[in-house]
Amino acid sequence: MKAGQDLSLRSQIVTLDRISDALALLPRLGGWISAALILVVLALITYSIALRYFFGTPLEWTEELVGYTVVALVSCGLSDALIRQRHIAIDLLTNQLPQRRQVYVALIGSLATLAVALVWVWSTWETTEFNRAFCLYSNGDLEAPIWITQVPLVIGAGLLVLASLSILIKLMAEVSK
Repeated sequence: MKAGQDLSLRSQIVTLDRISDALALLPRLGGWISAALILVVLALITYSIALRYFFGTPLEWTEELVGYTVVALVSCGLSDALIRQRHIAIDLLTNQLPQRRQVYVALIGSLATLAVALVWVWSTWETTEFNRAFCLYSNGDLEAPIWITQVPLVIGAGLLVLASLSILIKLMAEVSK
């Protein structure tokens, strides 16, 4: 009976790991999108500088578009940084705990991250929908519909939810061992 339970537990942990890995795919894609957007920002700034200094015809809308693009790249890259554990973590106290307690502390932190991400999804969705309903536009030279510029925030928040869930599932699998 014990061997059968042990095998069942191992298969459940493998299943949890697979679910976690599947949930992590889109946040990792967000990291690639973020990297591509860095190149877009570089190209926009280079193009603007070339036009301004070599041809004397500055683009009026470049700074606004770069600002929106930076917001998008940060929003998309946040979840990838969380998955890869590339964010700032203060582990002065948690490193002093036994390994098992470190996992529980990480579990609490991941639950808090998930809660914040869910609030972020809700609030950005509500704000974006409000701006779409009232047809608000930016004050800058682009005169872009504000709701379009806020869509990356909703996407980034959703990716952060997926990343948080992925980490939570991995931690739950570790607790089950």
